[in-house]
Amino acid sequence: MLNMKKWLLPFLLILTSALVKAQDDLTMNPNNKAYYSRYYDAAPLFPDMYDGGLFKYITDHVEYPQNITSSISGQINIHAIVDTTGAIVDPLVIRSISPEVDRVILKLLAVMPHSQPAIYKGHKVPVFLAVVLNVSVNAYEKTIKATRDVQAQVNEMQLAKKAYDVKPKFAGPDDNFYKYVVDNIKYPEGVKSDIDAIIQFRFTIDTAGRIKDIAISRTISKEVDQAVIDVIKSAPPYSAPATLFGKKVVLRATYSINFVVNTTLKTITAKQIPPPQPNINNSLNSGNTLAISKPSVADPNQIFTAVEVSPGYPGGENAFGQFLMNNIRYPASAKKNKVEGRVFLTFVVETDGALSNIVAVRTPSADLADEAIRVMKDCPKWTPGYQSGKPVRVQYTVPINFTLQSATR
Repeated sequence: MLNMKKWLLPFLLILTSALVKAQDDLTMNPNNKAYYSRYYDAAPLFPDMYDGGLFKYITDHVEYPQNITSSISGQINIHAIVDTTGAIVDPLVIRSISPEVDRVILKLLAVMPHSQPAIYKGHKVPVFLAVVLNVSVNAYEKTIKATRDVQAQVNEMQLAKKAYDVKPKFAGPDDNFYKYVVDNIKYPEGVKSDIDAIIQFRFTIDTAGRIKDIAISRTISKEVDQAVIDVIKSAPPYSAPATLFGKKVVLRATYSINFVVNTTLKTITAKQIPPPQPNINNSLNSGNTLAISKPSVADPNQIFTAVEVSPGYPGGENAFGQFLMNNIRYPASAKKNKVEGRVFLTFVVETDGALSNIVAVRTPSADLADEAIRVMKDCPKWTPGYQSGKPVRVQYTVPINFTLQSATR
């Protein structure tokens, strides 16, 4: 019995820690009180996703609502959760057209085939879903037409991914983490030539204000990268974490800094230092991280991590997925060694839509990374991102999934 207690106590501590961490990653939809994960590495994959998925299912199966006596048109907005089984649950009509039309759409959501659930850190997680449709009912012809309102849906998803109500407070000087890094970074010994380049790094701020999960997403050199990691580790914890709906939440932050290294003077400086309160925006483009950047477009070479209008593949996500399916060739060496997994690529979408600086920041193997980079180098030009009405350079990250089950080529 004593031995069992010795074994059980560590297990319970680990389980409790895991449950607390899982709760930290959840937020609540104030409309229907349903909890969902703000973060995910892989979004839900609905059946026939590359052929329209969820919205094609609705438009193909929507039925004329009974008891409609006059023509009607308008927009319906439904908030729901895609649970860990891939089912759409807890739907709530935020904007109604009519009770009859609402019931038709809700019925479709209830009976449609399950998706592959969202994945975060290797685990299935519930995630928020916004369904926004423009619906037109013709009472004379007894027809109903439903089309997806893409922009309205994006707006709803952005609100759902709201990271905080009260931002975290940094314990360093001026409540300015950026300034702390620039003022305290040490000269990187071992650098052999002068450097003028941008580094991008990210980390999480947990509910105790501690800085964790430090990662370099855009590298300069191993010496500069290590100097940045060292200064982040030396930073004091945040004196107050972020809160959402009155609850402490985990926050993900991404910073970009243009460092200049002078090997003659043995100095490292930053080209630009942002104001004490930098602009903070939610980014839907890079693993749902919180991106911090300056909103101006004064420097034409500035690379943004969050913009007013995001860049995108011509034709949208479905077309991009089809492009990948048509062009990826599974490396023979990866097949032989049964290697599969997700390659995360980061690149810059230039002002003309061309892709540059394509780098694998995470990969199961070098051959999968090489193949992902090869395909992206052949990618058509994207629609550029826009800030203040002008096209700008935007840092973008995409995951490319390699599975042996789908390796037909």
